[in-house]
Amino acid sequence: MNAEQFKAIRRELGLSQRATSKLFRMGTHGWRNVQRWEAGEQDIPWWAIYTFLSLQNGAPVDTLPDNCPDYILQAINIIITGDLPDLSSPE
Repeated sequence: MNAEQFKAIRRELGLSQRATSKLFRMGTHGWRNVQRWEAGEQDIPWWAIYTFLSLQNGAPVDTLPDNCPDYILQAINIIITGDLPDLSSPE
């Protein structure tokens, strides 16, 4: 997946760069990494690609690899259920 494809899927899922970083528990400045991914300055991690492709294709969460971090599973569940927390406030 290239940077433009990742950005398109993120937007399709209705997530901002900050919301994406918060869902993935990337820390206060994690959105900068998302920005770097989308600018092609940094490789997109496998777990971010896998998560977005899974969500885009409607794959069930139980198809994720066994080594998928718990916070990724929680992020997927939040997106699927639509129960998004307030992502506009700073951490």
